[in-house]
Amino acid sequence: MVFPLQLATNASQFIAEADNFPFIRLFTVAQNDSSTEQRDVNGSWAVSSTSNVGAFSAVCYLSAKQVSRLHTSDRPLGLITV
Repeated sequence: MVFPLQLATNASQFIAEADNFPFIRLFTVAQNDSSTEQRDVNGSWAVSSTSNVGAFSAVCYLSAKQVSRLHTSDRPLGLITV
């Protein structure tokens, strides 16, 4: 899921709406090639916003938006991408 939201059709609309989904939390793992299992990763959590969703996985983010419409809740929805 390396396809970033900023390259998607209607990207500017999706990015502009990102502040409306503060319960979507994004975790981006730093890419690191390894032939063995990694138990610790480098990365950080961020609240979904217009400044960070553009570089996040389009498939992951748009799927989460759909899930959030079907299951409204006040609990955060965490997304992880590399």
